[in-house]
Amino acid sequence: MKNMTEQELIECAQKIVRHLEKNIVKHRDNPSVACKLASMNKYIHMCYIQRVTAL
Repeated sequence: MKNMTEQELIECAQKIVRHLEKNIVKHRDNPSVACKLASMNKYIHMCYIQRVTAL
């Protein structure tokens, strides 16, 4: 397995965040699912995007 560069990691995390955001909107009528998706979105954004871009 190939190691990802920081840029590839950021791009991958951004794709995941965009996908989660679309699904949050899709499931807005189900607060339980939307909340779980929002939590995943926040976690990925904080752990991968903000942390890596801060380096």
